[in-house]
Amino acid sequence: MRRKRFLSVLSTTFIAASLLAVPAPGMAKAKPPLPASHVVQIESTKLLNHQGQEIKIVRESYGVPHIYSETDSALFFGAGYATAEDRLWQAELSRIVASGRMAEVFGGAANIAQDQVVRRDGYTDEEALAQFERLPNYVKRGLQGYIDGINYYIENTAAAALPPEFRGQKPAKWTIVDSLKVQQLMVRRFGESGGAELDLYTQLTLLQQKFGLEEGLKAFETVAWKNDPTAPVSLYTDSDKAVKKAGKLGSSTFPNSELVAKQLKKEQQMKLDIEMAYGFPHKGGSNAWVVSPSRSTSGGTLLLGGPQMGFTAPQIAHEVGIHGAGYNSVGMAFAGAGPIPLIGRGNDFAWTTTTGYGDQIDTFVLEVNPNNPNQYKYKGKWVDFETRIEVIKRAGQAPLEQVVYRSVHGPVIFKDSKTAYTQKRSHWDREIEAMIGFYDFNRASNIKQFENAAKKIPTSHNFLYSDKQGNIGYWITGQNAIRAAGTDNRLPMVGDGSQDWKGIVPFEALPHAINPSQGIVANWNNKPSPDWEYTEQFFGPTHRSGFILDQLNSLKKVSWSDMEEINKKAGHIELNAYFFKDLLLSKINRSEALPADIKQAAELVTKWDMYQWDDNNDQYYDDPGLTIFRSWFNKVKGSIFAEIMGIDVDSNDLLYHVLNADEEELQSTYSFLGELNLNQIVLDSLEFAVKNPTELNKGRSLEDWQTPISRINFSPLGAGKVEPILNMNRGTYNQIVEFSKSNTKSMNILPPGQSGNPFSPHFDDQRLLYANWEYKPMILDILKPNKK
Repeated sequence: MRRKRFLSVLSTTFIAASLLAVPAPGMAKAKPPLPASHVVQIESTKLLNHQGQEIKIVRESYGVPHIYSETDSALFFGAGYATAEDRLWQAELSRIVASGRMAEVFGGAANIAQDQVVRRDGYTDEEALAQFERLPNYVKRGLQGYIDGINYYIENTAAAALPPEFRGQKPAKWTIVDSLKVQQLMVRRFGESGGAELDLYTQLTLLQQKFGLEEGLKAFETVAWKNDPTAPVSLYTDSDKAVKKAGKLGSSTFPNSELVAKQLKKEQQMKLDIEMAYGFPHKGGSNAWVVSPSRSTSGGTLLLGGPQMGFTAPQIAHEVGIHGAGYNSVGMAFAGAGPIPLIGRGNDFAWTTTTGYGDQIDTFVLEVNPNNPNQYKYKGKWVDFETRIEVIKRAGQAPLEQVVYRSVHGPVIFKDSKTAYTQKRSHWDREIEAMIGFYDFNRASNIKQFENAAKKIPTSHNFLYSDKQGNIGYWITGQNAIRAAGTDNRLPMVGDGSQDWKGIVPFEALPHAINPSQGIVANWNNKPSPDWEYTEQFFGPTHRSGFILDQLNSLKKVSWSDMEEINKKAGHIELNAYFFKDLLLSKINRSEALPADIKQAAELVTKWDMYQWDDNNDQYYDDPGLTIFRSWFNKVKGSIFAEIMGIDVDSNDLLYHVLNADEEELQSTYSFLGELNLNQIVLDSLEFAVKNPTELNKGRSLEDWQTPISRINFSPLGAGKVEPILNMNRGTYNQIVEFSKSNTKSMNILPPGQSGNPFSPHFDDQRLLYANWEYKPMILDILKPNKK
C-alpha cells in the first residue's frame, strides 16, 4: 500500500504532538557568544551538483550559508537546499498558512475562519501560476532552482534526520505555487495598507450622531486629520505633486457598515494572532536611516536597517549569501518565499526597507439585485458576481464548502440580499512582481540601477540606499490610485462605476531623493514628505520617527558608534514620555502650591531620563518616575477624551495638539471635547496617579514604586524554546553598513540564531548578543573575507 504524503492527511493531534513531544533545546548547549570583533571563519563546506554545475555551500562561524555557483539555476538550487537545512519546518508552517490549509492540518474554528479569509482574498492556484508565467525568465529560473533545491534536500535526507518536528516523516514536495503564495502573503503583510474605510466611516457616523451632522463632520476632520503639517517626514521638501485634494462623502449611503467594520477588525486580529503563532511576521513598525558623506565623521556613507517583524524561535528572517551568475550579496530572506536577500548589502552598496503605509485598498459598496442575489449594479447594468467554490478540508471533520464572490473591484468581503462590500487593491494580481525588484536590487551596480529596480515593486515600501561612491537614496514605492473627484480615501466609495479610480500615480511623482541636501534620511513608517495624503494612517507631531530625527539632527557629524547608540536609545526610550513629559510638567509648574506628595511625584518624573532600563536585573524598571508617569499620562488622556469615549479615538497626536492649544482653539477646534481646564486636568490626574497606586505599589513610598519589565518572548514555532530578554523597540533583524574611501564595515544580528534546528549550536547563539546590543560581522563573501 502506497504511503500517503505527510501533512496532506496529518491530524491535528499528530502535528500538535510534534510541537510538544520533541525534547526542548535546553538539552543542547548554545554556542557561547563570540565577541563582535571576532574574525568569522569557515565552519563547513558542502559540494552539490545541479544540471552539471557545481555548487559550493560554505557556512561561517554563525552558520550563515554562502552559496557559490556559475549559473543562476544552480546558485538558487543551493540557496533552496541551504534554506531547507536551516528552516524546513518553518517553511512548512508558512506554506500551510499561506495556502489556507490551517484547518486541514490543525483543525479548530479559528483556523477555519483564517482559511476562509485567505481563500477569499487570495488567488487560485491557476491565477498564481499565471502571475509566475509573466515574470522575467531569470526570476522564474531563480524560483524554480530554489524549489528544486528544497526538494532535493527532502528527497536525499533520511526522514529521521529531518527537523524533529516532522517526527520521522517526510513532508510533501514543494511546488512553485507553494512559494508564490508565501511570497504573496509576505508582500501583503509588509507592503499593503488601507482598507479601513469602514472603521473611519463608523467613527464619522458616531461623531455625527453625538454632535450633529455639521459639528460631527468638523470633529471627524480634527481626529482624522488627513495631512497634519506638524508630523515628522523623511524628506523635508515637497516632492509629492500628484496628490488629488478630495471632497467629502455624505453619511447616508452605506447600510450595515458598522457590522462589516467589526467583521474586518475581527478578521485582521485573527490573522495577526494566527500568523504570528505560526511564524508569519506582523507589522510592528520598522526603522531605518541613511547618512551622506557630508554628515558622517568618516566622510563615507552609513546605513542602518531594522525591520520589526515580531519575535519567534526561529525568527522570520534567514540570512544567506549568494555569489555567482551576476549576484554577490548577503542579507536576510524569508524561508519558503525565495532565495533572494530582501535587505542586505552587495559589493559596494547596501539597502534596507520599511513598510510604506500608503493606501492601496479601497472599500466599494455595491447594490445587490433584489431579483437575483448573484448580481450587482455596475454602470447602469446588473452584472454577475464572479463566483467559485473553495473546499476547505478540516481535521477530524467533513470538508467545508465556501462560496467566494468577486466583483469588478475585487474580493467581496460581505454580502446580504441588498448590499455587498468589496475591496479593490491597486496591486491586485501583481504582488509577485515585487520579486523582480528584489532580484534586481541584488544585481544592481549603481544607484540608478537600484532606482530602476524600485520602480518594479507594486506595493508600498520605503527603500533606503547607500554606496561606496558616496551616494544615498530614498524612494517610496506603491501603486497609488488617482481617485474620482468628490471621493475621500478615508471613507467607502460607491461601487456602481461612478466613483471608479481614474488611474495610478506614476512612480516619478512619488516622494524620492538621490543625495538630498539634508544629508540624512530616516524613516520609522512615517509620512515620507510634507504633502503626503496617500494613507489611512494619520501622522502627527508625536510620531516615533521624530525621536530618531531629533537624535540625528542633534549631531553635526554621525559616526558608526552614533548609529549604534541611536538604535539603542530608540530601543529603550519611552516614547509617550519623550513627547509628553515636559508638556505635562509645564502645566504642573504653573500651579502655585503643590501638596508634598504631588510635588515629590513631579520631582521623580522630572529626574527620570525617559528610558526603560533594568540595570540591576531585578525584572523591574529602575526608575520610579516611569511608573508615576505612565499612570499620570493615561489618566490625563482618559480625562481629556472622556466626551468621546466609545468612539474609538485614541490619538496621541490629537492629545498633543489639545494640550498645546490656547483657550480660543479649545473653544473652536476642540469644542467637541467639552469644557477643558487643561491645567486642572493635568494636576488632578497626577493626584489620581499618586492616590491610586497599582497593587504592587500599595503601601510603598513613591521613590520605591516599580513597574515589571516588558520582555521579548520568542514564540516557539516548533520544539525549540529560548529564554526571554528585556524588551527593546528595535528591528527583529538589524544591520549597520559603512562605506568610506578607506574601509567598508558591516555588522548585523539575527536573534535567536540562524538555524531552526533546536539541537544546532546556531539555534540560539545570537540572542544574548542581541540582548547586549552587540552585533556579529556581516561578511559579504566568506571565501574572500579580506575583500571588503
